[in-house]
Amino acid sequence: AVMENANTQITSIQNNQAAIEQYVVQFQSFARKTAESIICMAEVVFKAKQELRKLDSKGDKAHEHFSRFCEAIGYNKKTSTIRKLEQIGEMAGMLKSHADKLPNTWTTLYTLSQLGGNVLEQMIDQGHVAASITAKEATALLAAQRGQTSKTDKQAKVKISLDANQDVERVEDDGFS
Repeated sequence: AVMENANTQITSIQNNQAAIEQYVVQFQSFARKTAESIICMAEVVFKAKQELRKLDSKGDKAHEHFSRFCEAIGYNKKTSTIRKLEQIGEMAGMLKSHADKLPNTWTTLYTLSQLGGNVLEQMIDQGHVAASITAKEATALLAAQRGQTSKTDKQAKVKISLDANQDVERVEDDGFS
């Protein structure tokens, strides 16, 4: 009876673990799809700006096509959201190929996109950028890449330093310094 009870507990634990793993897979799938959707939305904004501005330059400025597009999607063309989406959209090709390793928030994607394609791709390949990166960590990474210290870096107590080879080291501050 003891052995049967132990086997039942083991089976129960295995079933619970399988359920947890199933939810993890589902969650990660949706997180990746969200990142991909943001990148695709951004690509639409970037392409719309490129193409619709061509119409404006042909003398049809009275209609301001890109402005009308932005209004139709619920934004003013001068908002920070449109600016962020344009930046992300400009790098959409590279970002799409790494969507499973990117965060699913457009502000953090925008911050990472400011690193530039080559640097960001290197950071992803080296494992320094992952889907779990926070906005504070991305801001600190950008500041470090630019040789600056950001307020966010200090607030998050995360220090990221770059050496001459652009390798990134993440050091958690224990708060005792």
